[in-house]
Amino acid sequence: MSRQDTVNKYIDQFLKGRGPESCERFRSKSLDKQYSSIMQWRRKLRREESTPKSTREIIDALRRVNALVGNAPEMGEEDYNAIMAEVDTLLATVDDTVRRHREQKIRQLEEQSRLIAGELEKLRGGN
Repeated sequence: MSRQDTVNKYIDQFLKGRGPESCERFRSKSLDKQYSSIMQWRRKLRREESTPKSTREIIDALRRVNALVGNAPEMGEEDYNAIMAEVDTLLATVDDTVRRHREQKIRQLEEQSRLIAGELEKLRGGN
């Protein structure tokens, strides 16, 4: 699809909800700038669509996958190995994500602790 075709296909969705002046300003930009803005907008939409709103969504998706595996019409050794490789990758991703979240929470709590200690010191030290 050419840049012009892409802009023509998505421009109405991109401009939806914007005022007439904003739409006219956008339409007056060069094709390259319009294309770039629309592609950035589409990437943002895809990112939002693939970002769960809660861990419940992840759990529900895993349950659907579990049902898919249980209902597989056949599963050869190659299929088994490919699925297990993905499961191993998933486990590693979950472990890494939990570790990163834990480290981030520790940093936040340490910073809060430093701020509280500073406030306590001010209160105790003087006035």
